[in-house]
Amino acid sequence: MLNQYPQAQAAVSTIAGGSLRFRPRSFPSGVLEPSGCWRTGGCVVRGGEWVWLVPHNIGLRVMLAILGKPRSVYNGPYPSKEETLTLLSNVVPTRPDQFSRGEVLAGGKTNIVGRAKAEALLSDLADTDFEFDSELIQSTVGSAVYQGRCLVIRITTTDLMLKQDPNPFWRQRATTDGCMLFDLQSMRAFARYIYEGDLRRVSQLLTD
Repeated sequence: MLNQYPQAQAAVSTIAGGSLRFRPRSFPSGVLEPSGCWRTGGCVVRGGEWVWLVPHNIGLRVMLAILGKPRSVYNGPYPSKEETLTLLSNVVPTRPDQFSRGEVLAGGKTNIVGRAKAEALLSDLADTDFEFDSELIQSTVGSAVYQGRCLVIRITTTDLMLKQDPNPFWRQRATTDGCMLFDLQSMRAFARYIYEGDLRRVSQLLTD
């Protein structure tokens, strides 16, 4: 029967193999998870489009009942958006040159995320045409560890050119602010929160 439904067949094989991955399908940009949430075992979809939402959720629950939760899903402490704001309110910022090397300062120690992830973070959390260390950009990187397992990295950028633009449409887009959540054990990103600004809808880090 599954041969008639290639997507369901692919889902079963990835869950069984522990390699379930996020595939974007117009989810809100506030929170995206690469492997679903451990509490639900996958992306439970809510909304008014019951024709396909209900079968989706039923199929997810059936596969979980048969195969169990995916082994690749992050199952550690998961801060809310409000908790990340509180956590990051009084942190020592990471210098731009340090961040460009793929390092962030959190809890009095340096955590290595790597240059590739640092570049992807800028793509996901900083909407600007200028270099991160440009004089035309006002930027701040702050990070903290939540309950010893979750690394939260926040990037705030203000485009000084847009901030001075006479058009209010562009002025209100001058600042972008958001954070990414990482599993400290694997250094894999598993969620993103957007505080301010119009950032890319689908996160690069959460789909790679």
